[in-house]
This record gives sequence, C-alpha cells and structure tokens, in this order.
Amino acid sequence: MEFPTPIAASRASTAASSVRDIPCTKVPKVDFCCEISCKISAKEHFSKIIDAANCWLGSSGLTVALGGHDPQRVGVPLLARCCRSIRIEPLKPRCSPLLLPAASGGGGGPFSAAFASSSSSSSSSSTEAAPLLFPYCQARFAVLPYLLHEGPLQGGPLDLGSEEESGKVFQQWLLPNEDFEGLWANLHFSQNTKDTLLDYASTALLFADKSVDSKLITWNRVLLLHGPPGSGKTSLCKALGQRLAIRLSRNFGSFLFVSLNSSFLFSRWFGESGKVVVRVFELLLQRMQQQSSFLFVLIDEVESLAAARAAAAKTPEPSDAARAVNALLTQMDLFSRSPNGLILTTSNLAESCDPAFLDRADLKLHIPCPNSNCRFAILESCIEELIRTKLVEPGSHTRFSFPPGPEASE
Repeated sequence: MEFPTPIAASRASTAASSVRDIPCTKVPKVDFCCEISCKISAKEHFSKIIDAANCWLGSSGLTVALGGHDPQRVGVPLLARCCRSIRIEPLKPRCSPLLLPAASGGGGGPFSAAFASSSSSSSSSSTEAAPLLFPYCQARFAVLPYLLHEGPLQGGPLDLGSEEESGKVFQQWLLPNEDFEGLWANLHFSQNTKDTLLDYASTALLFADKSVDSKLITWNRVLLLHGPPGSGKTSLCKALGQRLAIRLSRNFGSFLFVSLNSSFLFSRWFGESGKVVVRVFELLLQRMQQQSSFLFVLIDEVESLAAARAAAAKTPEPSDAARAVNALLTQMDLFSRSPNGLILTTSNLAESCDPAFLDRADLKLHIPCPNSNCRFAILESCIEELIRTKLVEPGSHTRFSFPPGPEASE
C-alpha cells in the first residue's frame, strides 16, 4: 500500500486548505462518528453545531485524534458554549483504520512521525492519555449532536393501569439518557466483545431496513449475554442501547429503553404468569406501532422467566411455568415482525434456559470475568477519576493498607 508523502509542516500550515493539496492513497474512506453531547440550551442550534464541528474537524491538521475531546479546548466558541462532551469513533467496528500512536519517539517510521508531529487542534483538545490518530484525508465524518434525558421515567408511555404496578414490572428510560452516559467507554472487555455487539446490531437493523425475507433468513433481533454474575452483562446492554440511540438518531425520532423485572413477573402473579407476560408484551407491541420510535427491551436474568420446560415439570406448578415460557416464546415471535425493536437478555445460567428460547437468540455471547488486561484498565480508569476529582494527586505514591490497620483509626 502506498502512503502519502511525509511532509514536515508547521501547525499553522496544516489547515484544511493545505490538506486538500496532499496526494492521498486511493483507498475507501473510513466512516467516523463525531458524537456531541449538547446542553439543553443548545437544542435549537443543532444545525450550527454540526457546521461548527465539521469546520473544526477540517482544520484539525493532517490527522484527527480519536476518542474523547474537551469542548473547552477545541478553540470553537460555539462548541465550548453549547457542548458537554465530544467523542470521535469509527462508525463500523473492525474497519482496520490506519491508526497511528500520538506519541513522540523513534517508533513508527517517517510516515508516523510526520503525521504525529503535524497534529494540531484535534490532539490538543483530546482527553485521552495517548490518543490514536487517523489521516484526515481518508476519513469521512458524521456529526451527531444529541441531548441527554434525565433518569428513569415516572409513569412513562407504558402503563399497566397503576403507576405502582407498572413500576414493579418494568422501568423505562428515554434514550440517550444521563444514567447511561459514559457506560460504553468505561466498560472493559476482551477486544472483540463490543465490536461483535455493534456488528450484530448493525446487521439486524440493516436486514430490517432492507426488508429481508424472514422466511429465508431468520432474524429474531434477540440477543443473549450470559456469564458469571458481576461480569457487566446488564451494564453492557444499557450501554449498547445508548450507543445505538445516538448512532440511529437520524433514523428514528425517539428511543425507549424498557427493563423488565422477570423474576417479579413470575413470582408475584404465580398462577397467572402467562397472562401477565402477554399483557406486558401487548403494551410493547403497541408502542412499536409508532414507526418513528425504537424500542429496546431488557430481560435481566431471563432464566427465571424462560426456564427449561423439562425442568419446570418437576415444580409444584408445572403447567403454570410451561404457560409462562410458551407465552414468552409466542410474544417474542410477534416482536420479531417489527423492524423497530431489539430484545436484550442476560443470564447467569444459560444452560437452565429453555432450548426453544436459546434457539430464538440470534447471538449468544459469553461475557467472562475480566482478564488481567481488563482489570488493569478498570483500575486505571478509577485512578484517573480520582485524579480528576482531586482526591488523588498525580505522582503521589501513598500506599493504602486494606483493610486499614489499627493505626488508621487513631
């Protein structure tokens, strides 16, 4: 592959007008998202924010720094005044971009050194410790400004008849939401976990958008994350919903995230579980009739609702357990006919789930406990947060005894 001719240019000479004169390689451009979290006061200025962001990206030099950016340091008054955070990431996972480390030194060859030394406003505003750089001439950007909703809804668009009853059965959030902000970036898994989820979600939505015949290609839009407790399955589902709500903001007018309390459904109305499942899904399907709205449904600990019917036959109420599973499977089949919904499920005991439910899950992804690299990244992010809040000073090497010794209470 041919690379652009290395150019030793000063920061001032790396403006967008100069970049256009640089011969770029004839390779497909890589799509990136510039996700901008805006303040409430900026709601009426989205078009101006998009223009300002495109100008900022165009004047960032030969390269663009990926990851988070501080709006106060981008050098654009409108972005500094209206934006809470800026993040640049590849639109499609596994796109194999020509990423360069933004680090000085002898590594990387003349091409890397030339591009790294030419970075200007993009790198200076980066909040990453060592941001990766991408050649500007080979990037194509989609600027996506968004507003954050605050907390779970009280009442909400789904109602079982009384606010108390609805609150016990499910919680509802409008996305993007303040409660889910930053989850995606701060969850650490093996390298391919997040990419696999985005690949799956992108494919599911593409099939729906292109009206792929479900009789030829079965696609239920049901995802199952399974693994040991505490591995981050529920948080990952919420983070995925937040990420897709931002990425699909041009396709849908609103996004609703509903978390079902499956254990409460089964235990609270023992003897009527199947009827309650049907009642809840009728509300969900009614919501999905609004084609401009997208619905995420999270069923946490799904094994309590979709337990294997063979094992349920040994329970005191085998017929009731079987009816609940049958009702769930039937409603999932109805749900899959709508193009504007996604069912996210988690389980600590996937082997206890009914085979028919497992067969309906398009993707069954195991989420293990974090490995040593993930644990290091988690610890690093915790320390960075303590430094940000000035509870820990950089360079301090105070060692903590844990649990505290007797002298700690003196």
